[in-house]
Amino acid sequence: MILDGMNDLLSSLSNASGVAPFFVWQSVNVPCLPSMLDEGATIIVGGVEATLSCTLYVRVKEFLTADSTLVTVDSEQFTVDAGVMTPVIGKLISFRQKSLRIIGSSVDSSHTFFKLQLGSPNQ
Repeated sequence: MILDGMNDLLSSLSNASGVAPFFVWQSVNVPCLPSMLDEGATIIVGGVEATLSCTLYVRVKEFLTADSTLVTVDSEQFTVDAGVMTPVIGKLISFRQKSLRIIGSSVDSSHTFFKLQLGSPNQ
């Protein structure tokens, strides 16, 4: 159900050429749903305050295969499909031509999507 909603949103957010919003992770374009609702919010990561720039929601299937049984957000897990490891906290991604640091990450209870919280690359 949630996955259907994410697919519909990605389709409706696609531009005229059919390209949905994406971030660049290890030279691969990964489709995502951006959210600015938490922009400017302060969270504490490892005892240090960090300010959120935006949040990206990413389908888990972008990183996992049918034979993958382990989902970890804090490890460098490679997948057979794309050969791309799952984004991890502390690493940099590129979104809308800006370099941003992943300062928070979680998987929803249905294991449908990752929530990546992004902040300044200097955090």
